[in-house]
Amino acid sequence: MQARSLYGIATALALLGGMAGASDVVESVATLAPPLTIESPTEIESLEPVDSICRKISTKLGSVDYRECSSLQMQHSGHLSVAGIPLLIKEYPPLAGRKPQARILLVGGTHGDELASISIVFKWMHTLERHHSGLFHWRISPLMNPDGALRPEHQRTNANGVDLNRNFTTPDEEAGVALEYWRVKTKQNSRRYPGPYPLSEPETVWLYQEIRDFKPDVVISVHAPYSLVDYDAPNRKNAPRQIGHLYRNLMGTYPGSLGNYAGVHLGVPVITLELPHAGIMPTRNQISRLWTDLVRWLVRNT
Repeated sequence: MQARSLYGIATALALLGGMAGASDVVESVATLAPPLTIESPTEIESLEPVDSICRKISTKLGSVDYRECSSLQMQHSGHLSVAGIPLLIKEYPPLAGRKPQARILLVGGTHGDELASISIVFKWMHTLERHHSGLFHWRISPLMNPDGALRPEHQRTNANGVDLNRNFTTPDEEAGVALEYWRVKTKQNSRRYPGPYPLSEPETVWLYQEIRDFKPDVVISVHAPYSLVDYDAPNRKNAPRQIGHLYRNLMGTYPGSLGNYAGVHLGVPVITLELPHAGIMPTRNQISRLWTDLVRWLVRNT
């Protein structure tokens, strides 16, 4: 039986209250669904080359040229999008003789129509290419939602029409909270559809597993266009007041969001940087200051 079917059965049992520990079953089965992962060297060799994906990115994003992408030598994460595009990752690992202060996971492009959130992560990666000192252990995914971003008419959701930032899981999600919120609060807004069940999408399964395995001390997620800094954690006393030209404005958490899952449920602080514009890049000075302030906050708070 496929993992999707197992997950659906477990979720249905949880909804009916007919199985003790159903949430534990859902949690364990969720890590298997859907089965869009690559494991063997032969499978990896058959994937679309990173250079090919870089050409697609540079064609779509005027602010990221092909060499800027390809020179980073990103790697296949072993996970695919719904449309079969490999999800790429870049790691800046510990350096010999220096123990990192913290593990940091940085993600851009969760929403495919927020192109600036992808481009700015590429700029910061090139800063790390020059200045990675081993102070932090970084894992970076500049484009979590390639299907939404790289299509001719980019869209917020993935190829299944799911808002990836509403597709995560928490203990109450097995009761259909995200779907109910979507129906009642958003009036079934198609841009915010959370999917048929938590972790139904391969992209969110990837990030779920990345958090589980990498065990980041902080998750940084870049979005647009609300021009603010949001912060999700059990205790918000350390929330940044300002990062670059973005000021703190705590928006609260939403069912199925990354902030709700990692920040509230797991207790891993999530900094969300909302750029002012989805399609317009900040200036070079703003990009630099955002990065400097972000690293300064990490130094003081991890």
